[in-house]
Amino acid sequence: MISSQISSLIHGAILTLWINASTDLLCSSYSNQFN
Repeated sequence: MISSQISSLIHGAILTLWINASTDLLCSSYSNQFN
């Protein structure tokens, strides 16, 4: 039980970091286009 909770937490953290990185890349590319 504990290992499954830890693995789900790790997956959630990786997914959050990946979404944040993708959003940062999209925002920077959009700002570069409009500048």
